[in-house]
Amino acid sequence: MADPKGVILIVDDTPANVIVLIELLHDEGYIIHEARDGQEALDLVETAAPDLILMDINMPRLNGFEACRRLKANPTTQNIPLVFISAWGELDDKINGFKAGGRRLHHAAISGRRGDRPCAHTHHHRAAAAPDSRA
Repeated sequence: MADPKGVILIVDDTPANVIVLIELLHDEGYIIHEARDGQEALDLVETAAPDLILMDINMPRLNGFEACRRLKANPTTQNIPLVFISAWGELDDKINGFKAGGRRLHHAAISGRRGDRPCAHTHHHRAAAAPDSRA
């Protein structure tokens, strides 16, 4: 493989989702690390030094929202972009994700393979910039 494009930490407790993301991203030249829940991600993040974190919301031990809050409260990890990836598509999930410090929430449906490539259908929502309170 040529020089890697970057390092991505995938945090998800569903093995099928992790496999699809690893295949898609590794084929594009990224180095991939994986964690099965938010606590494992917190334990791994400083040694993995990811450029991006892709995180599920609903996981055992420590959910994605709380893991994100802890990452954003830590000066060493607070500037790592975090994107929530979840099968959940509820408005409350989007709001909670942005409040926790996530930059985006992707509603993803993993649907197997298209030809020889994994296939994932996503919808994404960006956090809106906070209005400037200075007058």
